[in-house]
Amino acid sequence: MLRRSRIVAKGRENTALILVGIGEVALGIAHLVKPGRRRWPMYASLAALPALAVGALKSQPDVLVRPFNPATLTIAMMALSGVALMSAAHIPSAAACRRTPSAAPS
Repeated sequence: MLRRSRIVAKGRENTALILVGIGEVALGIAHLVKPGRRRWPMYASLAALPALAVGALKSQPDVLVRPFNPATLTIAMMALSGVALMSAAHIPSAAACRRTPSAAPS
């Protein structure tokens, strides 16, 4: 698909694929490090999703008629990222816990 899209110079497809994969893994790790507290990974996901969908559609336009096509998957993932962004401010944190430890049972 990457070769057909002609987004990357000929002969550089493997390097581009490796870099995209590393970026995806790094974004996933950034989501896991402090979920709900850092908002930039969610904004990065929102920005990357349409770009990846356009690349898939440019390389294989017939992919639009298949199940889980880039258009429906991108819309669903962007909606999920939007919900995560809206609810991120309301996620409780144990860092501000007001409870005091109870005495250990004997």
